[in-house]
Amino acid sequence: MQPDNKAFQQLCRARRRSLSPTDVGLQERPRRTGPRVEGLLQTDVDVLMATGIGTYQKVETLKLTPSPRLFRKIALALRFKESEFVQCHLDLFGTAPGLSLYPDASLSVPPAYKEKVEGQRHICCVQNRRWQPVYWNAAFVELFPSGVVPDDLARWCLTSDEARDPDYGVMINWDALWGPLLVPHFVASAKAFPDDEVLQETNRLVQQDERVRSLHERGENAYIHPDGGRRPLRHGTLGPGSAELLADAPQTALGARVITIIFHPDKGQPGPDP
Repeated sequence: MQPDNKAFQQLCRARRRSLSPTDVGLQERPRRTGPRVEGLLQTDVDVLMATGIGTYQKVETLKLTPSPRLFRKIALALRFKESEFVQCHLDLFGTAPGLSLYPDASLSVPPAYKEKVEGQRHICCVQNRRWQPVYWNAAFVELFPSGVVPDDLARWCLTSDEARDPDYGVMINWDALWGPLLVPHFVASAKAFPDDEVLQETNRLVQQDERVRSLHERGENAYIHPDGGRRPLRHGTLGPGSAELLADAPQTALGARVITIIFHPDKGQPGPDP
């Protein structure tokens, strides 16, 4: 697949011309006679990237296709938006980037997702890449017998009694039907973001749990997302039934997931309100 350099070139030029030296921490250029130079010089970008003079000029004039590492440096120097970074990575390399341009900022999910989730009739929440819930609806709260949404869904799903208890846990038959799928799913999340210290610490903590460690050591790792799964579930207010799981992902928050659960009560159990 040939890289699509044209769109990247146009964006680089537009971003470079929109930034002044003082915007990026460089000294203002002394005034001189002649036409005024708008924005950053190509050599300014080299300075920001700490690369050899002339490197950026070769990229912007399409004489050099950047490596992923150089591309990230350019995107940071020119202050790409996260969406621009993702789109250009797709254009240049044919894949989405493995790490956000601004890792901490990518924990934030666009506020419009709050309205999206709250307008959903079914159980629904948005979690960031650390498996921390960001937005959820009332139906999601009712899923938990305690009526409390946990701060860390990974630790709740993988180690809590409320999730795993054989008699009253939300995830019925956790060791056979939930755990073997949840453990590789979470491990894949941790591997995808090796520089996220919070996520790595969560991974370390859950791996100390004997039941989690046993499942991890079995080496079953084909399951890395919940989309389309159906499993038995004990709803916090509606009782036992089955959960149909759907997942999609905000494009500007890498690793985030929108999880929707369509709950089907067992016969004889009350169903959700229409």
